[in-house]
Amino acid sequence: MELEVRLLGGEPTLNKYLVDMLKMTRKYVPNNNIILFTNGTYLHKHENLKRVLIDNKIVFYIYKVYLYC
Repeated sequence: MELEVRLLGGEPTLNKYLVDMLKMTRKYVPNNNIILFTNGTYLHKHENLKRVLIDNKIVFYIYKVYLYC
């Protein structure tokens, strides 16, 4: 059985330790898929996020947010 780690729920980019969490996740699951789901709102708060995603082969998925009034 292959493990897949998905980081989602709430908004992961709100966490100031996101980049560290991604590196740690890769350390503990070196051979499995890691997917970061985000609406992209706070990407600007993580300067080296792109490099960490590439270096750690983490899948990056931006989903669309629908607001209903």
